[in-house]
Amino acid sequence: MKAAVVTDFNQAPQYTDFTDPTIEAGETGITVLAASVNRLVRSQADGSHYSSDHQLPMIPGVDGVGTTDDGS
Repeated sequence: MKAAVVTDFNQAPQYTDFTDPTIEAGETGITVLAASVNRLVRSQADGSHYSSDHQLPMIPGVDGVGTTDDGS
């Protein structure tokens, strides 16, 4: 999949390939259509927000809109 990937907290995220997530039992895959880029997301991307676990590479984000395989 393509994503805005953070590989260095001192550089802007790069739009690049990233490994598709593994869908575990009880989870539903979502095709993301849009995602918010708000202050929280920007702070996660630069590593300054307390919710950042500081593990790289990462795809910052907390909310978005998408569809499931059945179209819902």
